[in-house]
Amino acid sequence: MKYKVYISLFIALFWLTSCDVLQQASDVMQFAQCNFSIDRVGMDKVGGVSLKNIQQLSDINPFDIVSLTQQVLSGSLPVTMDVSIKATNNQSMKAGISGLDWELYMKNNRYGAGKINHAVEVLPGQSTTFLVSVDFDILKLATNDNLQQILDLVLHLNDKEKLKQLDIKLQLKPYYKVGSEIQEYPGYIVVRP
Repeated sequence: MKYKVYISLFIALFWLTSCDVLQQASDVMQFAQCNFSIDRVGMDKVGGVSLKNIQQLSDINPFDIVSLTQQVLSGSLPVTMDVSIKATNNQSMKAGISGLDWELYMKNNRYGAGKINHAVEVLPGQSTTFLVSVDFDILKLATNDNLQQILDLVLHLNDKEKLKQLDIKLQLKPYYKVGSEIQEYPGYIVVRP
């Protein structure tokens, strides 16, 4: 009798887990069917200096100018950009992921990569936006061949036509978690401005 109870509990647990795994897989497949676009791109920090309250060069504090100059002279200038992605679910089922890996490209050159470790859900017939924070060292990426491209990117962050000319794209690889194991979507979702 005791074994029948254990077997029944095991079967019930297995069935519930299987249903959850199938639901998550379905949500990821629905997520891949959403319409994606780059909603907004913003420069957050340059060399550790926040750009949130800076409208013109004179708004930069003199100590920050010294710090930025020292970083440039040392050959390193880290930049953090925030890319807001809009996902629209035109399907009749919920779309969702546990997280995703991403890569940023400009004219087929990879400029950064990272991970979002939180769930994103898009209900049927609705849209949501989620943020990808992109970190890269602008001086390490700058070469004579691509310096103008990088300057164009920094100067025209929200000019969608200019971003299209620069061939900016994000490649997303969504995933869902089954316990401690990660199941990845088999391909990439490409997002452009």
